[in-house]
Amino acid sequence: MIFDSWINRLAGDALKILDIGGRYQPYRRLFGDRVARYIACDILSSDLVDVMASGECLPFAADTFDVVISTQVFEYFQNPAKAGAEVYRVLKPGGVLLMSVASLAPRFVDEECWRFNKGGIRATLSSFSSIDNPGNNQPCRADTVDESRTALFHSLRAG
Repeated sequence: MIFDSWINRLAGDALKILDIGGRYQPYRRLFGDRVARYIACDILSSDLVDVMASGECLPFAADTFDVVISTQVFEYFQNPAKAGAEVYRVLKPGGVLLMSVASLAPRFVDEECWRFNKGGIRATLSSFSSIDNPGNNQPCRADTVDESRTALFHSLRAG
């Protein structure tokens, strides 16, 4: 429901989209016919993965994508701030990051490294200049001043 709302607000009809951790792609259909190119990037192979790589070292040129999707992935990165900088780098000016992260949720597997609070999100996306986190399972918005890249967040909480 949250991603529906965010995607419906996006401008553009020929979007270049990068899905980090994209081996399942539950949000792809929400873009409808607005997709010019959808690239799924993951460290594990599946029929849906186009590029095998980590979000901490994206093999794409700067300013490539209109939208980057990353849902429940940043908690697995050894260095999530590096992944945040990589997302910023590959987003075009005016681009948008759609992201959900674990906050107060139980660990699902031992490979998870992080849970994110307001300060953690701020540190993770330090390339983005300001972050507003209203909490209570509401989307947060981080707008950059210099090149107008935007990040939209949803923190998952237990209960």
